[in-house]
Amino acid sequence: EVFDGWADMSIDSVTATGLGDGSFKITFNESALINNINGLKGHIVSIAHNDTSKINGGIQSKIDPLIGLKSLSLNAKTYNVSSIDMPTDFGLIGVIGLTKLKKLPWASYTQAAADGSPRTAILKTPGVNDAKNVSIENVDFDGNAINQFLLSDSDGNRFIDFGTQTEDITISNCKIQNVIGDGIRCSLPLRFKMSLSEISNGGVTDRYEITPLVIDSGINTMVTNNVIQNFTVGIDATVTQEGVIANNVIKNVGAGIDVYGSTFLVSSPNVLMGPANEFLLSPDILNSEFDSI
Repeated sequence: EVFDGWADMSIDSVTATGLGDGSFKITFNESALINNINGLKGHIVSIAHNDTSKINGGIQSKIDPLIGLKSLSLNAKTYNVSSIDMPTDFGLIGVIGLTKLKKLPWASYTQAAADGSPRTAILKTPGVNDAKNVSIENVDFDGNAINQFLLSDSDGNRFIDFGTQTEDITISNCKIQNVIGDGIRCSLPLRFKMSLSEISNGGVTDRYEITPLVIDSGINTMVTNNVIQNFTVGIDATVTQEGVIANNVIKNVGAGIDVYGSTFLVSSPNVLMGPANEFLLSPDILNSEFDSI
C-alpha cells in the first residue's frame, strides 16, 4: 500500500461493470499517475468528494451586509474539505452530532494563502490578526490524521487557526478529533469562549509536542464543560487575565493546564488525569498580579 498524494478531477461517467457483484466503472476527465515506488504493488486509490469550493462559495454567498446575512447553515452530512476560509463577523452553524467537516485525504500541503501563511488548517481566518466575531456551533471536525502527513514546525500543523490578537471567538457543541497537529490556535484572544465541546486525539506519535488549545495572553477567557484528551502537551493558557477554565475533563494532555503568569483566573474544578488514569493536581494560583504562579 503506497499513498503518494491526491489530485482534483471530475467524473465524466459511472457505468456498471456487468459482473453482477455491484461493482462499477468510473471514468474521470483526465488521467492520474500513481507512482510505483521501489516496485511495490497493491496501490489503493481512495475517492472522496471535495466539498471545499462548495463551502467556501457558500460562505461568500452568505456575506451580505445590506440585508444582514452573516452565517452559513450546513446540512446534516459529512463534508470532505481541504481548507475553509472563515471570514470575520461570520458564523458557521450545523446540526449537532450530524454535521461534520472531514479533512480530505493527504490535504496537509504548504500552498500559501494570500497573506503568505500555510494552508494546513481545515479552518482558518484570513490574515493574521483578523479573527473577530467568529462563531462555530454544532459542527464536528475530523482531521483524518492517519491519512495526512506532518509538516515541519516552521510550516505549522494547526488544525483550526484563528491567528493572534483575536476578538469574540465562540465555539459551542463542536467535536474536534483525529488531528495531525495542534487542535485550536487562538493566541492573545479577547473574549474567547468554548463550551460543551471536545478536542481529542492529536498526532499519530508521541515524539512531537502537540497541544490541543493555545489561548495564551487572553483577556476574559471562558473554557467550560469540555472534554480535552490525548495530546502530548497541555493547554496553553499562560498570562490569562480574567477568565474561567473549569468543569472540564482533561485526560492525557501533558501536564494538563499551563496557567503561568495568570491573574484573576478560576482554573478549578477540573477533572485532570494522566495517560494511566492517574490523578493530576489542579493548577496552583495565588490571586494577585505579584505572586501568580
